[in-house]
Amino acid sequence: MTTSIVTIPFVVRGEQFILEIRRPEVTPEVPPGAPPEPGPDPLPPDPPTLPDAPDNEPPPPMSEPFRWKNLDFEQGTTGWSISDNTLGIFDTTTNPNEVIEGTASGIYVGRPGGLARMQILTDPLPVPPGAKWNLSFKARTIATSLGQTSISLRVRIFRPDGSDVLSIIGPFNTSDFTGTMPTRTISMGGTIPEFEGDAMMQFGLIVQNPVGMTRVVFDDFKMEITPK
Repeated sequence: MTTSIVTIPFVVRGEQFILEIRRPEVTPEVPPGAPPEPGPDPLPPDPPTLPDAPDNEPPPPMSEPFRWKNLDFEQGTTGWSISDNTLGIFDTTTNPNEVIEGTASGIYVGRPGGLARMQILTDPLPVPPGAKWNLSFKARTIATSLGQTSISLRVRIFRPDGSDVLSIIGPFNTSDFTGTMPTRTISMGGTIPEFEGDAMMQFGLIVQNPVGMTRVVFDDFKMEITPK
C-alpha cells in the first residue's frame, strides 16, 4: 500500500498555514487467472542475415527451354515436320509388328531419293551456346522395293534469323540390298558453338534411297543438353 500527500495552503487572521492531508492508495487486486493488461506492442525481430553467395557459384541450369516433347511419337506427329511432303508420307504407326518402343513409332513411307533431301525434324527450341549435346534414336527399315536405304541423324543449330551456326549430318546406316535393316541405335554428340546472341536447335533423321521405295520406322529419340 502507498500513501499520497496533498498540501492545502490557507490564511487565518493574516497568518499563512499549510494543511497536509495523507491519503492511502489501494492497488486493485488482480483476480487469479485474469489475463495481464496489454502492454506496448513488441518490436519485430531483425530479419536474419543471409550469407553472401560465392562469386564462383555456377548459374542454375535451364529448366525447360531445351526439353523437346513427343520424342517417342506417343502423341502422333506433334512437334515434328517433314522437309518435303512430295517425297513421301510422314506419320505414326501403332502396328505391333512395326513399333519399336511403347505403343507408337514414327514412320516414313516414300521415295526419298538421294542428296539428303528427305528430312524429318523436331520443332526448334532455344539452347545455350557452349553447351554439350548428345543425341540418340532407334530406327529400322522395312523393304518395299529393291535398293539400299540409308539413315542418318541430322542436327541443325542456327540463329533466330535462320542463319546456320552449325549443320551436322552423321554417318549413314545402310540397309542390305533388299532394303531391309533391323533396328539399330544411332547416336552422336558434340558442342554448340559459342557466339553472341541466342541459339536455336532442331534435330531428327535423314532418309536416302536413290532408286526405290522405302519404309522407315523410328522411335525413342533422346537429346541431352549439358550447359557449360
